[in-house]
Amino acid sequence: MPPSLRPIARTIVMLCTGFLTAHGAWGADDALWAQLREGGYVLLIRHAATPLTKAPTPSSRGGCVHERDLSDAGQTLARRLGVVFREHGVPVARVVSSPGCPSVETARIAFGRVEPWTNLDPAVDRHTRLSRSVNALVNGTPQAGNLVVVTDKLAISDLTDRTVSAGDVLVLKRSGEQFDVQGLLTAAP
Repeated sequence: MPPSLRPIARTIVMLCTGFLTAHGAWGADDALWAQLREGGYVLLIRHAATPLTKAPTPSSRGGCVHERDLSDAGQTLARRLGVVFREHGVPVARVVSSPGCPSVETARIAFGRVEPWTNLDPAVDRHTRLSRSVNALVNGTPQAGNLVVVTDKLAISDLTDRTVSAGDVLVLKRSGEQFDVQGLLTAAP
C-alpha cells in the first residue's frame, strides 16, 4: 500500500472497529457485562493474534520476553478490546500479563498499562501454582474493580481446562481458593 493511503486505511479500520464493537463483538451477554460493572471478577484474556510463523522472532517493540509481536490484525483486536471495555463501563483495577511480547503488547494496547508478571509463565506453572498465583493477585486487587490477566492459551487451559481464541475473555469469579467460570466474551463478531 502506498504510504499516502495508510492514514486513510487506518481511519477505515478504526471506523469498522467501532461499528463491530457497537454491534456485538465480545458477545451480546448484557447480564454478564452488567456483572462486570460491579467489579470483583478475574478477566482472563488470551493475547491477540500474532503472525502465523512457527519460530519466534525478535521483538521490535522491546520491554518483554522475545517472542512474536502482534500482527496488524492482533493490534486491531487489542484496540477493539479496550474500546469495548470502556463502552461497557467495566472498571479495571489492575492489569497483569505473562512476560511474553504478545501478552504484554495486548494489555498495553487495550488498557494503556500493564504489569508483566512472571508467575504466569506456563513453562513453570501448572494448575495449582497458577491458582495460588492468581489468588494472590486477587487479594491485592480492590473489589471495586476487576483484575485483568492477559496470557496465552496454555496458561488459560492449565488454570481453567478451557481453550479460548485470540482476544477472548474468560470471566472468572473466585470461590474459596478456586475459580468458577461465569462466562465467555468472545472476540468473534
